[in-house]
Amino acid sequence: MATSASTTTNISLLLAVLEDIPTLAAVSHAAFLSDKHTRLKALCAGYNHGEGSKGALESYISSPRCVVIKAVTGEGEIVGSVCWSFRGFEWDGQSPALGQNSAQNIEGKKHEQKKKQALTNAPVTQLPPPPQVSLNGTKIQQLAQLSGGAMSHYSTLLTPPDAKCVILMLIPIWGINILPTHQSLGIGSRLISFGTSIADKEGVYSWVSSSDKGYRAFEKAGYREVGRLQLDLDDFAFDGEGKRVLDGESEDGKWGVYVWRYMRREVGG
Repeated sequence: MATSASTTTNISLLLAVLEDIPTLAAVSHAAFLSDKHTRLKALCAGYNHGEGSKGALESYISSPRCVVIKAVTGEGEIVGSVCWSFRGFEWDGQSPALGQNSAQNIEGKKHEQKKKQALTNAPVTQLPPPPQVSLNGTKIQQLAQLSGGAMSHYSTLLTPPDAKCVILMLIPIWGINILPTHQSLGIGSRLISFGTSIADKEGVYSWVSSSDKGYRAFEKAGYREVGRLQLDLDDFAFDGEGKRVLDGESEDGKWGVYVWRYMRREVGG
């Protein structure tokens, strides 16, 4: 693989290996420290995002239908990652996004993405919402039942048995992860482009499930919302003893509304 220069914008995308798991898990943990859903689970149920991601990472790296990509600086530091999965076809191991990218190329891709987004004004067919289910257990367990049920519902609709597509893996918890110190540098766009370039080459659609704050990056890459789960996290902000848990990072202690967006991108964005 190409070796990148010693700058934050010169990043190489390389295939991750099992030995990378501890570092990848640490990067993911840091990346999700500001995510309200993740913080709520940590406070209410002792959830540790980094530790919880290790099993999923091992499964993804070992699966022939998935590929985990790491973003590496010129000094060899892993600063980001993504996992893509393929359905209905076998990936040939090639992607224009692999290897090194300069700041100039990153800006060029941002410009292309803006042009694509300007063309995505056609109506989008919305998928039916998840069916209502009977909830049980603690409030935080009920939140997990709702979010997990929505993921299962939309995954089934977006990936029927005969589907040919590329999926950003978020099952159970993985997706795009970038260290806070390296965000807003174009790394996320490159990690997204890795999957979309394969989808375009194969002539297939792709879909993602976005966290509350991540959807704009996917919109720039041509993804359109086709379904969502929208919940008020304060309805579930209780510990195991039923005591309310406040958000220490907001002035009023409220967690607010959180939206999981399911988004689809057609060939060419």
